[in-house]
Amino acid sequence: MGVGGARLSNRRHQPAHGQLAGLPSVLFDAVVLLLSEEAGAVLAKEAAAVDFVRHAFDHLKAIALSPGGQLVAQAAGIEPDKFVVGADDPKAYVRAASQRAWDREPLGAKSVFDALLN
Repeated sequence: MGVGGARLSNRRHQPAHGQLAGLPSVLFDAVVLLLSEEAGAVLAKEAAAVDFVRHAFDHLKAIALSPGGQLVAQAAGIEPDKFVVGADDPKAYVRAASQRAWDREPLGAKSVFDALLN
């Protein structure tokens, strides 16, 4: 299977620059899952997509979800927090993406760094 890209609203083809199975979420500062519900239902059954989202969450990334993206996040077992926002709220996404979600770490940021240094 090849990497296809997307057809934009102006009918132009936007080539893809990677694929889920070969481009881990750790390479990105934040993630947006802008999917139709149909596409979300398909990707929620795709291990690479579910793992990508789960890893983005585990790596403390901000995540914006459309309704289809919510299906993938649910399949990944993600419980939304203040860094998981709706894709229809770009201002909330930019706020969330401007920092790491240290609240997801049981020890918090300071304790994680202290543990690494000691």
